[in-house]
Amino acid sequence: MDLCFLRYSNSNIFSSLSQMPALVMLNTQSITVDVQYNQFVVDSIYNAANLSASAPSGEKKFAAKNVTYTWLQSIYVLVQCTPDLSKYDFNRCLNLTLSYLPFCCNNTIGGRVIFPSCNLRFENSSITTKLPSWQCHHHHYPSQMFPSLHLQAQ
Repeated sequence: MDLCFLRYSNSNIFSSLSQMPALVMLNTQSITVDVQYNQFVVDSIYNAANLSASAPSGEKKFAAKNVTYTWLQSIYVLVQCTPDLSKYDFNRCLNLTLSYLPFCCNNTIGGRVIFPSCNLRFENSSITTKLPSWQCHHHHYPSQMFPSLHLQAQ
């Protein structure tokens, strides 16, 4: 489970959709080819995205869902975007992450697509069991806690 997401840049990153660099990971366990399963995963991600996108402006844009595929198999889905994105950019970002799935994650039991502005994840085991709840904490730290790094050319 990813407990932290840190982003920094030498340019303004707020309220702007960023999809590069992209990180794509897949669970190496595969399943037999199942077109219905692949479509179910995509539909589940879209449903979670719609739930998350409905959050008011400035609120966390996050959804985690457990959906049942068969009586023996569940799929756990997590979608998340930075709260500064507009609803339009949020949907656009998640659609871009979804466009990576056919190339990386068809017929696998899990995968992740991570952009600087949003990410999605699906697995066949619980994504959120390691934490009792998801909470987002915003802290302002004094600049003295993070001293500037001064490098000298040699």
